[in-house]
Amino acid sequence: MSRVLNQLIEAVLSFNIYLRHVFIVFSGTTISVLIPVLVVPILTRLYTPEDFGQYGFVYSIGIILGVFCTLRYEHSIVIARNDREAQQAQRLCECLIVGINLFVFIVIAGLQMGHFLFDLGAWWCSWYIIIPLVAASTAAFRVQTLLANRRESYKFVSKIKVLQGLMITFFSVCFGLIGPIPHGMVWAFVLGYAICTVLLQQKNKNNLAIRKKDLLRIAKRYINFPRFSLPAELINNTTVRYPLIIFPFLFGNEVAGFLTLAYRIVAIPARFVSTAVAEVFFQRASKEMREKNQCRHLFLFTSAFLAVISILGFGILYFSLDLVFNIFFESNWEATSTYIKILIPLFAVNFVVSPLSTMIYITEKQTWDLYWQTFYLFMISISTISAWFFYGSLESVLSSLVYAAIISYIIYYILFFILTKEKQIKKRATQQEYASS
Repeated sequence: MSRVLNQLIEAVLSFNIYLRHVFIVFSGTTISVLIPVLVVPILTRLYTPEDFGQYGFVYSIGIILGVFCTLRYEHSIVIARNDREAQQAQRLCECLIVGINLFVFIVIAGLQMGHFLFDLGAWWCSWYIIIPLVAASTAAFRVQTLLANRRESYKFVSKIKVLQGLMITFFSVCFGLIGPIPHGMVWAFVLGYAICTVLLQQKNKNNLAIRKKDLLRIAKRYINFPRFSLPAELINNTTVRYPLIIFPFLFGNEVAGFLTLAYRIVAIPARFVSTAVAEVFFQRASKEMREKNQCRHLFLFTSAFLAVISILGFGILYFSLDLVFNIFFESNWEATSTYIKILIPLFAVNFVVSPLSTMIYITEKQTWDLYWQTFYLFMISISTISAWFFYGSLESVLSSLVYAAIISYIIYYILFFILTKEKQIKKRATQQEYASS
């Protein structure tokens, strides 16, 4: 009896520590994304819908390229067997970021000088140049954040994310007040990420010497990340930002600007918050897998926590949206409110399911993720193109996208639940012990 009681107390204390870590990262990230959201009414007076549409397109392409920069090796930082291996994985990611972005920059510069690409303005503000900078800054920040989370520096990461939100907001407003700086919001994004990445790097203090054989060993050991996770994540980032990339071609930059504002107010902040929870879940679930060979209880607990936050947050947003737009936004932005209401069910489901996708990496089932991401892209592409062809209205296209996406996410969640079975975890643990022997 006393043994059962001790185990129960240990489990409660363990979940309390986990929940505290989640709240630390959750609160810091929430504050960091609320700051840019609160200043959006000011930005809508400094930038036009067309500016927002261009920002959404450039930002989305840069984020997708940022995923490619590390070949997804940054996930090996969290699941590495020891801190030295984690530092080697960090070095590998940094080398990839520098090498890939330098290559992209040289290719773009050559094409520009050869006039193979049309210029949108001065060379320093062309989107062909700024996209690699967006990619490098986001990839480097992600690597440093994962290393800090591995070391459980959650408070410092939360403070950095608050500072990041302040800096992006400050630079966005400054560039808007100075004048019509091309891609002013994107430059603000790059500066905010770059400065905070440097601060994280100072905290992590990786003085490990780079040895080619160590980098090759890490690259070979975690080869499944570029083989399976990279294609899946590229598809995932494309599907998440699908409207921001495709809709400018279907409905024009002004409509894309309304959607970009919708994503900036709701989807991007929600994604940042859920990603922060995912980072803590990833670290804790990986630890429980190594120590206990199971993590189903943690999975269900995190699912319930995210579901409560999602229902409360998005429910309040849905019923207060019209009032918020009437008070804080000018009349030319009212269409955004309608689009947000259509997309809220998708945002709510994504908020719950996306953080749990790290189960794919923990159980090394990257092939499952690749298959599902391909299925998801197929579903939303068919639904949106069909709706556009038969109905032609933006509302019909968005509704079709939401229905297809929610069905796909339900299937995704079921896959994660299957992966939490103890026999799945045990199988992987046995393979790790065999590989290390």
